[in-house]
Amino acid sequence: MILGRIAEKNSRMRQGLKVDGPHYQPGHVTYAFLRVQNISSQIILLAQGMRIAQIIFEQLTQIPDVPYSAQPKAAFQDEVRYKGLGNYKEDYEKETRKEVKRTKEDIERLSQKIYANVLTIMGIMVAIFALLTINYQAFTQAAVDFRYIWVMNLTLALCIVIMLGLILIFINKPENKKNSLDLHWNISVTCNSDSNCES
Repeated sequence: MILGRIAEKNSRMRQGLKVDGPHYQPGHVTYAFLRVQNISSQIILLAQGMRIAQIIFEQLTQIPDVPYSAQPKAAFQDEVRYKGLGNYKEDYEKETRKEVKRTKEDIERLSQKIYANVLTIMGIMVAIFALLTINYQAFTQAAVDFRYIWVMNLTLALCIVIMLGLILIFINKPENKKNSLDLHWNISVTCNSDSNCES
């Protein structure tokens, strides 16, 4: 018995054409379905009759116990038209969906982190500008004491923390909102407690 192995042609490989194919076991009756890829930086035009691959037959030293045609799960026997994944479609599609879903979640998580960082930086800049502006106006336009300025700054800081907490809640996914809400609540309580202590 012989085994068929798909191989690339040397000239096409140098051209940048990559051809893959399965090993055809003894007893496997089918057309040869190949995967052809252009890995070069140029456009390669394919036409009917072009020789892009070769099949190498190898003599087996031992006879297989069960040829491919007699196997109960021979999904690609007598494949005249391309069957895709054949009998493996249901199992493989589940794996593919899981991988696609995982990749999508990773991308969404990364984009949320980027948005959160940008909004946090913007919030910090706005907070610094607001603190400087309010303190400047308080010192130059009104006769206020240190206690008033201190309470005013704590109140402004509390408002900024609440704003940033709400931003994090809205940009996070539902499963992450609880953690953000807990963090925002802890920070708010701390600032509010400080404000009350100073008051």
